Amino acid sequence: TYSRHLSRIMVMYLGLLPFGLVASGIPSLGTALASASISYMLIGIDEIGMEIENPFPLLPLQQLAGVIQTDVATQLLCHQDLPPSSPPLEGNC
Repeated sequence: TYSRHLSRIMVMYLGLLPFGLVASGIPSLGTALASASISYMLIGIDEIGMEIENPFPLLPLQQLAGVIQTDVATQLLCHQDLPPSSPPLEGNC
């Protein structure tokens, strides 16, 4: 998938970044600090993207869908002219 590809490209970039910074004349301490801060930011953005990409496991959708289904079934049974096959699950009509 593209996320695996993006992670590999990012690892290659972050691995070669210190060499490019040293070649541009930045001192060793500056290279280490810049590489660490850029790595922290890029890995953080990648992790946020992963969480945003798939938010549904974090939400209680099964319970929410069950409550909605119960409410709809109750409303349908309350407004039918035919006798219900089963009593309403919650509340009165």
